[in-house]
Amino acid sequence: MINDVWIIGRGADYHLIVNHLSVSGRHCELRRTAQGWFVTDLGSTNGTYVNGTRIPAHQPVRVQRSDRILLAGEVPMPWPDLVGVSNVPGAQVVPAVG
Repeated sequence: MINDVWIIGRGADYHLIVNHLSVSGRHCELRRTAQGWFVTDLGSTNGTYVNGTRIPAHQPVRVQRSDRILLAGEVPMPWPDLVGVSNVPGAQVVPAVG
């Protein structure tokens, strides 16, 4: 069963670290399940946007890699790949939990 979870934010102890002033310390969660990918805003100050629409906090939204997901409306959300590398230059990645 697939169930990987990445916490994304500026905090040094999260799975996908994005060092940008507009990104909250604990910004959002990316979850991979057998049903697909889901992103959840964790109550961030500047929000998480999927295809131009700010998503409600604490409500998982199903997404695909082809969706445009922005942290704080301006920073592309990093996607982990199978070897722990992000699609966003400068983002640091540590292994998922699950």
